[in-house]
Amino acid sequence: MGDSFGGDVTGIMFYEFGNYVLHPSTTLPALDGGLEREVTPLEGGRPGQLTVGTFNVENLDVLEPQEKFDALAAQIAVNMGAPDIVVVQEIQDDNGQAAGGMVADQTWNRLIQAIDALPDGPTYQFRQIDPVNNADGGAPNGNIRQGFLFRTDRGVAFVDRAGADATRLRRADPGGRRQRQHHRGRRPQRLPVLGPRHHPHRRRLHLAGHHPPGRRALRLRLRRQQPGARPHRGVDNLVPIAEYDAVHINAEFEVQQSDHDPSVARFRFRNPSRPGVVKMKTLWSLGESLTTGTPTTDFSLGTQPLAPIMGDWDGNGTRTPGVYKAGVFSLYNTVPPAPTPELSFAFGNRRGFPVAGDFDGDGVDDVAVYDGGTWQIRLTRTGAPSTVTGFGAGSWPDTVPVAGDWDGDGTDGIGFYRNGTWTLRQTTTGGDLAPFTYRPGRNPYPVVGDWDGDGIDTVGVKARKGSTWQLNNANDSSAPEITFDLGTSTDLPVVW
Repeated sequence: MGDSFGGDVTGIMFYEFGNYVLHPSTTLPALDGGLEREVTPLEGGRPGQLTVGTFNVENLDVLEPQEKFDALAAQIAVNMGAPDIVVVQEIQDDNGQAAGGMVADQTWNRLIQAIDALPDGPTYQFRQIDPVNNADGGAPNGNIRQGFLFRTDRGVAFVDRAGADATRLRRADPGGRRQRQHHRGRRPQRLPVLGPRHHPHRRRLHLAGHHPPGRRALRLRLRRQQPGARPHRGVDNLVPIAEYDAVHINAEFEVQQSDHDPSVARFRFRNPSRPGVVKMKTLWSLGESLTTGTPTTDFSLGTQPLAPIMGDWDGNGTRTPGVYKAGVFSLYNTVPPAPTPELSFAFGNRRGFPVAGDFDGDGVDDVAVYDGGTWQIRLTRTGAPSTVTGFGAGSWPDTVPVAGDWDGDGTDGIGFYRNGTWTLRQTTTGGDLAPFTYRPGRNPYPVVGDWDGDGIDTVGVKARKGSTWQLNNANDSSAPEITFDLGTSTDLPVVW
């Protein structure tokens, strides 16, 4: 961790529970190595995201001084990034370790008030179940329990069900009925949340043995279920990507607010992409399903000639239409679109071809204009322009620019399709992938989308002479996995 002792270490060495433990016999002067308490990079608040934290607050009760609550509040709101849900362990009775009294409402409320009092402090509510007196471990009469904090200022709600207590369980979903989730502007979703079980331990100086995860956030990919597999009750493939961070704010520091470090996980939910076509360059038909391609939304937009694009222009999690005409972008935030665009600006080489992608990972799609190997990129939130040269050859229609999240990290890269060969780059500036060929059919239109909702964009094509779409769930030369018909030979494909 960068700290070091300023003298010899003298003490008695023990070996306990698989670890060497040193009991120093003298006070050791420590040299500060400049280590700072971590602030997790896993912030939430964007559409399609859910952040969940877990924190053991070490026998907290309302009798602790206000400074203790203020410090814990700062660690939750700042270091942990104020998760949407926090699973809290080791809340004691309101009377601490005195006999009698099982409730802890004052302790929970005081912690919530301390969080709310911070600048831009989030608003939490809590839920918990009082334990059986002296039955669940911890200090005698303390009756430690765990519970949940959830952010009502982000619309998180708890589904209260009567009849459960410390000795009686109540199923979260009676009868096994599926419960759907709210993401990308859809109806509210209900998810079961479980907290970790408490395991008490003794404080010691570890010289060898188990080490916690490193300071970097670990990205985990939860594989989608295989066809025919029994779904997990109430979840049903809703979590394609999870990121995890052990937030180092206590264990490595002399002054500690808890004998535990918290952890934070960020889940990104993403609906599969859907197909659409633009007929006669002004009539849009958007499909709702990849199984049939049947259009469900038709509207007119723009005047010929124009180049159609789709993107999430306002960060609400839904891709909506836009057009590029004579060097001007006109972007709309609804489907069907309003009479006038919500965002309009001149940008790029008017002879170029437009593409949309979230190039800075801020949850809002940006635009780029490609021509002859040069990419002109404009970030939507800031309007900041940039230029990438030397990536691609030729111009549209021989070379078609594309953009997508090729690795599932939440940031889109760029790419181009030319003569059946795809060349993809992880970002706008680097991380080139090996080119591959994917061209089922004869001279098709290339398309890109997250066809299976796993958080990774992959390739596909629509027939230039015909209506057949052939999509792949991998960025390679393997055979198409999804095939359907939508549109006609003269229709341009769009993906939303």
